[in-house]
This record gives sequence, structure tokens and C-alpha cells, in this order.
Amino acid sequence: MIVLEDRRRLLLTLSLGLLQLLLLSTQQAVGFVPLPTTIPCSANSRSPVGSTRVSTGSSLAAVSEDKQQQQGPLENMQVAIAGAGPTGLLLAHLLLQKGARVALYESRADPRRIAASTSSSKSGFAYALGLGIRGRSAIRAVDESLWQAVRQKGNECDRFRLHIGPFRVQLRAGNTNKKRTFFRRRRNNNNPKQQPEPSLLLFQTDLCGSLLEELEQRYSSSSQLQMFFSSRILECDLAKQRITIDRNKNVTIVQAYDLLVGCDGVNSIVRSAMKKATDTAFTADKQTLPGEFKVARLESIPPKLDPTSVALLIPKTGTTTAFLEPTIEGSCCILFAGREGDAILSSPTISTSTEQTSSNNKTRALAETIAASFPLLEGADLDHVADQLLAQKPGSASSVTCNTYHYRSSVALAGDAAHATGGVSGQGVNSALLDAVALRDCLLEYYTTSSSQNRNDQALQSALEAYSKRQVPEGKALYDLSFGPKPRGLKKLLFLAKGFRDTVFQGRWGIGKPPLQTLLTTSMEPFSSIRRRMDYYYDTPFPDDDYFDSAISSVYDDASNTNSNNEAEKTNATERPPQVRQ
Repeated sequence: MIVLEDRRRLLLTLSLGLLQLLLLSTQQAVGFVPLPTTIPCSANSRSPVGSTRVSTGSSLAAVSEDKQQQQGPLENMQVAIAGAGPTGLLLAHLLLQKGARVALYESRADPRRIAASTSSSKSGFAYALGLGIRGRSAIRAVDESLWQAVRQKGNECDRFRLHIGPFRVQLRAGNTNKKRTFFRRRRNNNNPKQQPEPSLLLFQTDLCGSLLEELEQRYSSSSQLQMFFSSRILECDLAKQRITIDRNKNVTIVQAYDLLVGCDGVNSIVRSAMKKATDTAFTADKQTLPGEFKVARLESIPPKLDPTSVALLIPKTGTTTAFLEPTIEGSCCILFAGREGDAILSSPTISTSTEQTSSNNKTRALAETIAASFPLLEGADLDHVADQLLAQKPGSASSVTCNTYHYRSSVALAGDAAHATGGVSGQGVNSALLDAVALRDCLLEYYTTSSSQNRNDQALQSALEAYSKRQVPEGKALYDLSFGPKPRGLKKLLFLAKGFRDTVFQGRWGIGKPPLQTLLTTSMEPFSSIRRRMDYYYDTPFPDDDYFDSAISSVYDDASNTNSNNEAEKTNATERPPQVRQ
């Protein structure tokens, strides 16, 4: 009987693994479904010019803990950071720590003023993020205490389950002290190598708020750091190295910089300025991904779901999936994602003039639709969920690709401004934070305050080029891994078999390897290395480092040669005597 029961369990597990593979292979057809994750001249001579300089309100001053300006290899560098999201804030920490002067500009309000409640679900900070080992390592690049400050704002989770009807597939089991069960080994609790840290699930408001609080505590009374919220960048003059900022729609200032870093997301104005430059072969592509999404929050986990696990719910009816993340203090965030026009996502927005009776009817109808699609949400306050969804317009995600992440010696791109996959892999914030660390490292490697101005310009250019050469392959590889290969024929069968094996065995007993999502979340292996190991299933092999180095170096060489040829043609045309026809 024991052998028979084991065989039944084996068949059930293999069937569930096959269902998981079929689900993943059709993910793009369904739409956007995010997964959990389980960055010169003297500063004194670079003073702002323009009508008015704002030095109160949202602007912050910064020094070290002893109230003296931080000294370091970057102390004469004036850095302007566009965007005070996680990437921009972490980059500020990293550069201030090395003595740079930093000015941060954010078009939205201070995230600490946006309450982390369901009422804020209409804001840009509404969704929950997952910090895996890559994101943790990036924050720890400042110091351990910064990570601990962030950690207190989130919920640690290392379990991920897929629910398909009555079946449950454990995609990531996490650390457990339970008895040995089928396909689960007892872990050695004394061996840290077998116990990767769990992912940290937290709202973007809380992540940004923690980074901001630490900035204030560490840097509080000098002009080393300035920060401006509700301040929109109107123009980036790359030739003169100046940006024009609209402060609260009533004051315009012009700020000079040695280095401008665009951490301003998929709609980056810094990236747009780079595209408009005529002295570069820079290219960037932004694509809107299929599908729509809405976000809701609950004060407690639905009783039928594990409160310690992330859950992906496949609908009983319709095409919209529900992705649930347990957040701090027992609350949760649910992201509904699916095709455009689905009943859950296309519900009309309630206007202020709508009668109360009509509003109640819409709420009840939508709540019933959600209940019919997701029986596992039974027991949750679905009326409250419906109210939140009705109050939102469907959102959409975008992908971004660039052939380089810098402009000569004065501009860099980081995070979604440089590369974005729309949350498909769950590695967006993690890879973005690693950009900040990579940029800091490249600046420290090439830039020295003792050099002359000309040498510093050359050093900055070398540093930014090195940054692009390091991070462009990673961005390209993550894009490929997120959207996956499209094999045909025998390769497709082999690819499905590999995924089936890895999903079922997850590397246990030496069979297969951890699934891709687990590898991305719990390892520091470069994305490019993972992508190259999967070359067989892609139409083209992933380029080597020499290819990327050459391609990035040629972005400005080709542009310079083109401009030189154009100027030469103009000169020759001017000096050439008129032709006399015979």
C-alpha cells in the first residue's frame, strides 16, 4: 500500500508539473503577470543659475554623522539624480557616502506622505515589491544598518504556490522544519548555504520611505544633499550640462551638473534627451506589453490561503489571474492581471455623480464576479476589493531596451529608464538597485579628485563607458530571460521537458536544476551567465563580452565619424567651384 500511495503521489506531482509548464508557456498570451523576487568641475563653481534657487521645504541638507561634510574620492562631483524611487535613493546613499554632492528631483510627492493603505492604491507607489538576494546585496553595499531599516518595513517570505483549481503546486518551498514529505528533503538548519534568506515583500512607499528616513538621519545640516519633491524636469541640456526644473508649478530653476543620472522610469525624460542628441548613435525602444492590471489591498490574508506564502491563482472563469503577496502586519496585496476587456479589469470607474444605489450594485456585481473566478478568495472582504478596483483605471506595463546606458562623460541611465521588462520576471527593482552599485563602483575605479579638469572629464567618460559595458549585457539578458525563448519542433519539446523536470525535482537528488524563477531570486549568478547556458533554446546565441564592448564603444565613434563626414561634405560643397555644363 505504501508503494502504491507513493506511485499515486508521483503521478499527481508529475501532472501538476506539466500543468505548470503549460501555464508558463502561455503566459504571454494571457498578459502581464508579475512574479515575486524571491543606480567635472568644482562643485562650488557649479552653482545653479536661473530665477530662484529653492533651499527650503522639501530640500534636505546632508553631512556625515559628525555634521561635517563627507570626505571621499567623489567629493568634488556635482550629481543630479532624476527620480527619487528606490534606484535614485539608493544611488544617493552610495554617492554621498563617497563625498559627492547630490541633488535629487522627483515629480511626485514625498512617498512618506502617501499612506500605505488601500486608499493609496491609485497612486504610483501602490504595488508591492519583492527584494531578493540581488536587491538585498545592493542595499547592503551601503551598510548593514540600512538593510535592517528597510527590512523592518516588509514581510519576509520564501514560499510560492501556484493554485490551479483544486491542485496546488509548490514552486518554492522555502525553509521548513516540517517532517519529510514527498519530493521534499529535510534541510540542515545549521548550514547557511542551504538556507537562502527569504524575499522581502514591501510596498514601494515603505521602501522609499525607509531610504529617505536614513538619508535624513545620516545627512542633516550641510548642502551636500538637496532633495526636491513635486519638481518636474522640463528640459535636459546635455551640451551645457544643465537641467531646467519646474518647482511646484510656480518656480523654475536651472541646475548645472557634472553627472546627470536618469532614474526616472520607463517614461524617462533623460533618456528622451539622449535620443534627441545628434552626436550619438544611441537607440532606445519602449513597447507597451499586452494585458492590463489593477491592484487591491486587504488587511488580512483570505482564510483559504497560506498566510506565509505568495500565491498565484489561476481563474476558474475568465482570463484574469490573481497574484497575492503577504505584506507587513498580516495584510496582503492582490494584483489582478489579464487581457484587455476582461470583466474584472474593464469595470467602469465610478464617478462622483453616480448615485449610491448604482455604486452599490456595481460593487456587488464585481464582488460576485471575483468570487466566481477565485473560490480561494472566499472569506475575504470582496466588496472592499471591488470598491478599490472600480476606483481605478486599468494599468499597463512597458518594456524598455537601450544599446548603451550613458551619454559621453556626463549622463547615465539606471533602472527602468535603461531597461524594463514590465514585472514579468519579478527582478525589476532588484536589477535596478544593482545598477546603482555598478555605477558607484565604476566611478570609484576611474574618478579621482586630484586629477585636472580635463582628466576628470576623461575619467568620467571612462567610468560611464565601463558602467555601460558592465550593465548592458545584464539588461539584455534579463529581457531575454523574462520573455523566454520561442523554440520550435524538437527544441520546443526538449525545452518543455527541461522545464517539467526542473519544476518537479528542482535540483533535488541531483536531478535537474532549480527553476529559473528560483535561480533569479536566490542566486547572484549574472543574468548573462544564466542566459548563455540557455543558448540552445534561443534562435541566436547570447553575444560575448567582446561584442558588447565593441558595440558600446562604437555608439559614439560611429556618430563622430558620421558628423565629421557630414561636415567635410558641407565644406567641400562650399569650396567646390561651380560646374560648367558643356
